[in-house]
Amino acid sequence: MQNDLVFEEQQYLADNPDVAKAVRDGLARSGRDHFLNYGLKEVRRGVALETYVQAHSLRGFTFRNFDPPAYLMKRVHGSPDASSYNAVGRRVGTEVFGRLMRLDRFGKAPIKICDFGCGPGRVLRHLYELVVDTGQNLTDFGFSGTDIDPEPITWAQRFLHQIGDFSVNASDPPLSFGAESFDFIYSISVFTHLPEEMQIAWIKEMHRIAKVGATLVLTTHGDTLLDGDARSNLADKGFVYVVGSGTAGLPEFYQIAYHSHKYIRDVWGKFFEIEKIISRGIAGRQDMVVCRRVR
Repeated sequence: MQNDLVFEEQQYLADNPDVAKAVRDGLARSGRDHFLNYGLKEVRRGVALETYVQAHSLRGFTFRNFDPPAYLMKRVHGSPDASSYNAVGRRVGTEVFGRLMRLDRFGKAPIKICDFGCGPGRVLRHLYELVVDTGQNLTDFGFSGTDIDPEPITWAQRFLHQIGDFSVNASDPPLSFGAESFDFIYSISVFTHLPEEMQIAWIKEMHRIAKVGATLVLTTHGDTLLDGDARSNLADKGFVYVVGSGTAGLPEFYQIAYHSHKYIRDVWGKFFEIEKIISRGIAGRQDMVVCRRVR
């Protein structure tokens, strides 16, 4: 199989000067040899997705063998520590899975799942494992992840390709998916960071891609995270958007947003039936908003 590996030697060397130097210095036999021993665990330029898929199969690697690079974990998690990064991913994945299992069609009919704002698939990989552990037929599930940040999507395409499809979305709708594509949509730490006009536009887009009867799990920052004047301000306005230093690697509009439960019912309720709002229902911090598209 190694001889059949699709690999562009000259392109790899041209795009990775450090590897080219190692080959010249006799520290690596070839770009191909370097890739098979080191590069297939890294996000290297000059390598087709097909090559990663083939090489992972050749080495017997699955998505369980890989964690994102430290800078991506820090961007998503606030820390480059892989242990805590995965612990939170497992916890949130379990909480989302609890809502997925409540679908009437779970175990009875195919289910299409979308992670909106998936990053490098931290939650999706654990949700996938939980589905596997139930013994369900995986051909009855389709997993898709989308995110505004191309770097984690590139990583997910290469290292989580066994799980599902990953794509980059623009800062404004629409997504690339057709109308009524998904039975279950979840979005963790997205609506917690968008200005009001943008988050309403994305709520409308969630309505478009959700099937009638679909369940959505969305997260918000609630009033339990505020006190004093800030909490009173949220109670009066229902929505507060706080501009600070932002997050390195993400757009300037990615700040901190807070929603009151009344605001969610009044504004989001125009598009979805709000079934439940669970204070700190996600990882003991963000509020879990469970919605259903009924029309």
